[in-house]
Order: sequence, then C-alpha cells, then structure tokens
Amino acid sequence: MRKKLPPYSKGIVSNNEPIWIFIGYHKEVFQLAKNTQSNSLCLALWEDPAVYSWPVKNRDVIVFNCSLESKDEWINRTVLSLLQDGAIYIVTYCIPNHHEIHYKRSLSSCQMKSKS
Repeated sequence: MRKKLPPYSKGIVSNNEPIWIFIGYHKEVFQLAKNTQSNSLCLALWEDPAVYSWPVKNRDVIVFNCSLESKDEWINRTVLSLLQDGAIYIVTYCIPNHHEIHYKRSLSSCQMKSKS
C-alpha cells in the first residue's frame, strides 16, 4: 500500500535546508506550515505519523511541538517514522516548555539515538 504525503509536501524544495514540521492542533499547525518558509510540513495532534511517507530522505528535520498535550510516546513514534523515511538528524523542540531533544540516524539502523 502506498502511503500519502503529509500536508504541504508540495512546498518541499530540493535543497540542503532543514525541513520544518509543526505538530499540534489541526488549525494552528496548518496555519503555521502555510505561513512559514518553504520546506514546512504539519501533523495534527494525535494523528498517526506512520500513515505518511515523509519527504525527508537525507535531510535534517526540525520538529516544533506546539502543544503540551502531546505525549513523549507519540513524539517518539513521529521521530521513528521520520528516521525510517530517511531523515539524518532531527531536533524536537517543545515550544510551550522550551524542551529540546536531538536525534541522529545510525548508519546501520534507524534506531533513535537521542541527547537532551
């Protein structure tokens, strides 16, 4: 089964700039992705990240978590989906509490290797 692309994937350009992903309430994150530079995507709160084919192969990704309601397990599933689709380096940043975590893809696998 072919997976669909996440919202605003048509705005992704082929360059070395990081891809920005906004996570949170549907209307809020769609507006952020729409009004931000190119290379911006969004994921509505609690939406399953695995239903998408993320256009992040060999790219760095910055995930902006715009909600305190999202749980670490869900954020980790999102990060794992991004790593499985080829992201090289991911930074998750929780806007409400300023918490930041870094993840890097291992060359031998797509395990999460994080550092806070």
